[in-house]
Amino acid sequence: MEWALSISRKRAEEIRDPLFILPLGSTEQHGNHLPLGTDTYIAEAIAERVAEGIEHSVILPTLSITYSWSWKGIPFSLYIKESSLKELLKEIARSSTQYNPKAFVVINAHLANDSAIKYAARDLSEELPDLRFFYFSYPPLEMLERDSEPSFTIHAEEIETSLMLYIKPDLVDMSQAVKEYPSKPKGYGKKAMVLGGLSRSGSFGDPTVASADKGRTYLETMANWIIETLKEEGVI
Repeated sequence: MEWALSISRKRAEEIRDPLFILPLGSTEQHGNHLPLGTDTYIAEAIAERVAEGIEHSVILPTLSITYSWSWKGIPFSLYIKESSLKELLKEIARSSTQYNPKAFVVINAHLANDSAIKYAARDLSEELPDLRFFYFSYPPLEMLERDSEPSFTIHAEEIETSLMLYIKPDLVDMSQAVKEYPSKPKGYGKKAMVLGGLSRSGSFGDPTVASADKGRTYLETMANWIIETLKEEGVI
């Protein structure tokens, strides 16, 4: 397993049939207790765990400014259009085919990116039918046991906070963690809606019950789910 940015030209020329892994995160608010890069750090950690032990796996530079329209106006939540993200994914995947990849795997830790990834995959399946393009976000949530009641979205709550306590504990301030369950608006999922005004703390759930031990378990569960899927598909 290697990170693309640390590979020399000579080393790159030695790698045959690489398995490219592209982490997708975001730059957006995650409450007062987590950093703006929470999704990015989580995506990178999962990518690294998946790539361990997989011959010729190469982790590409993370896309950390993606589709975060729902948090616009909250400093410094940055975003690009969903259509821009879709086209960017297709451009990167196209360019990767020069090097005969075993597969191209997107690991996404920001659920708002899902639609762009899905439609990029569909376009690529017609344009480049020989490219094995896979994409993963969070696994079925019943795989991730929680001590708290779930909110209507995963954001700065028990799961993400636990992952960050394990991955980047120095960037977590649990003294600022707040339990908050905003009411789900009737129009949620039925019209354009900015979420910034729904939660005073920025959390959607209970981050106060998070722990590094839970974070380790979540990370291993998520990575193993991806690895087992790639095995079933004959990629590894």
